[in-house]
Amino acid sequence: MRRHTALTLAALALVAVTALLGGAASALAASSPSGCRATVTSRNWRAILGHEPTAARATASVKAFLKLGYKGTKVEIRGCGDYAVVIESPEFSKFQVRNAFALENAKAKLVVSYARPPATAAKPGNVVVVFGHTPTLAQAVALLKKVAASGWRETDIGYGGPHDWKVVWPGVPGAKSDQVVRDTLKLGYLVELELA
Repeated sequence: MRRHTALTLAALALVAVTALLGGAASALAASSPSGCRATVTSRNWRAILGHEPTAARATASVKAFLKLGYKGTKVEIRGCGDYAVVIESPEFSKFQVRNAFALENAKAKLVVSYARPPATAAKPGNVVVVFGHTPTLAQAVALLKKVAASGWRETDIGYGGPHDWKVVWPGVPGAKSDQVVRDTLKLGYLVELELA
């Protein structure tokens, strides 16, 4: 019992420090070169089938998914060498549809995560749950798959700066942040919270 209490206290201390530094992290991302800015224009939820480091690999991945019957698969340019392979659909706004699609793909050993429409994540009072930082996109993809397979499917990869890729869950109401910290600790994740 004491060990769990100590972990909870450590997580809460980390949350407080991260909240204070959240502005600095946002400033770092804003100061990244213009080539690292995402050009996401979607207004719908997207199922993320994968991330690739080059446009050529992402295009090849899209072609492979189209041959398998994944209609509407396309490349979403995230910037900084991140090309997401996605399916965009207004149907993914329904939890039941997202869950069914993810479970269907899990049978084929494909881990699917979901990205919200960009405008919905930054509401006042929302937080971004950060599951971890990695120095490379490939490591972030591996962490994203692990997190999504654990049940947090509304997660994505964000660019925090040079050699800083992070796995994030955006758009979480701040009032739920304590519960999120407790739930993630139970499965071994020591998360950070950033202001949206």
